This record gives sequence, structure tokens and C-alpha cells, in this order.
Amino acid sequence: MSSAIPTSQHNIETARQLEERFMDTSHVVIVYVGQEQVTVELNFSQVKVTKEGIPALYAIFEAPNDMFKEFSKEYGLKKVDGSYFMNSKIMHIDIGSGTTEYIYSVGINPQSEQCTGERRGVGHAVEEAIQLMKEERKGLNINRQQFAKYIERPDEYPKDHDLAVHYLREARINQVDFILEDVERKYTTTLSSEPEYLACYGGGSIEFKEDMYKFLKEFADSVDAKVLWIPEQYAVDMNVKGLDILNRNILFTEEYKETVVM
Repeated sequence: MSSAIPTSQHNIETARQLEERFMDTSHVVIVYVGQEQVTVELNFSQVKVTKEGIPALYAIFEAPNDMFKEFSKEYGLKKVDGSYFMNSKIMHIDIGSGTTEYIYSVGINPQSEQCTGERRGVGHAVEEAIQLMKEERKGLNINRQQFAKYIERPDEYPKDHDLAVHYLREARINQVDFILEDVERKYTTTLSSEPEYLACYGGGSIEFKEDMYKFLKEFADSVDAKVLWIPEQYAVDMNVKGLDILNRNILFTEEYKETVVM
């Protein structure tokens, strides 16, 4: 098994501890198949823990051409595929719920010492919106599940829905501002304005694109870089797809060969 954790939490020691924890004991998973519950016991003989963002690099290299349709149209390019980026310097912006990871890669090599993470994302926007609602409606005590109901059920909670949407919009813009500030600072200071591409993906990229793409593009234009905004149908699974590629080609090549032979 392979996994990826936020860059801000990853170092040699934490990766080793996680790998050992997965291998030290059996793991029980309940799989629901229709109405049936199936108990599955997992035992891992090898585990690798890497940083979020690194697997996504390989997902870009082996991506279907459809992933680059918007990019090609934006920059007037033809026949762009994953190989187009293989010798490039890329700043990755992986927006999640609790963290946003900033990964820097040169060609096929992530530059680990220049990879960082910050506490930005959709989850922080939701928490901020809830707090703003509580301040607006004195005595209101809600959690994320109740807040989600307000967003998803306007007919059932008309007043609360309007307030929740308003404050989520405000909080979302705040998170976008934080991320854009991170990008500009890290690009110019930490990375010395070297990246040629700004690749944005992760679940948060879907939520934030409306408020963020225009301003990220303006910044990229000002520093002679290009924005690769991964389409939403691919954005969430970049690290998962990349881990599968790493498993087959780098991390567990011998195990995959044995599986094929068997």
C-alpha cells in the first residue's frame, strides 16, 4: 500500500511511523455490498508514505489528453499531452479541505526541501461561515452537518439558507485571498520566480475556481507563467491516480511483476 499525507506533516520520521503502524497489525474494514456487510481483514507487507502533490505530478504525465483541453484552448496550443510537462518547472497548488499543499517539481523530480503546506481550504471556509452565522444570529448553535442542510435545502430552511450562502461566499473569498497571497509569496521568494506552470487541483479547486482562476491567471501572466487548472472530473483523484502509477512503476515494481506472472 502507498499513501500520501500533507507536506506540512511529512518528514522522514512521521512517514516511517505511519508505515510501521500499517504493517504492525491487521486492519479490519467493513464493506457494504447492497444490504450485506462484508468484513475484510487487510495485512500489509510493504507500505510507502509520501507527500501529497508528488503523486499528482505523475498523474499529469500519464493523463488523458482531455485533461489539457481547457489549457490548450486558453493558450492557443495544439495536441498537448502529459509529455508536454515532463521537462518543466511546475508549482503545484493542491487545495483540499484542511490544507493546501504547494509542491515544486523540476522535470520528474519533486524538490522536497521547497515543498510546503498551509492550513487553507474548503473546510476552513465552512468553519468561518459557521462562526459568522453564530455572530449574526445570537444563540445559534450549529455544526457542519446542520450548516450543510441549510445550503442544500433552501425550501426547508429559506432564511438560514440565504444567510449560510452569503457567509460561505464571504469566507470562500477570504480563503482564496489567503491562497493567492501564499502563491505569490512562495513563487517569488521561495521559488525565485522559476516555475513555468502553476498547476491547480484538489477538491478545493472545484469550489474556488469561480473566485480564484481569474486572479491566478493575472498573476501568472505578470510573471510569464501559465496556469494549468485541472478540470473537476480529474481534480479530486490526482493523488490517487498518481499513487497507482508510482506503485506500478517505482515503489513496488517487483510486486507488480509477480502479480502479472501469477
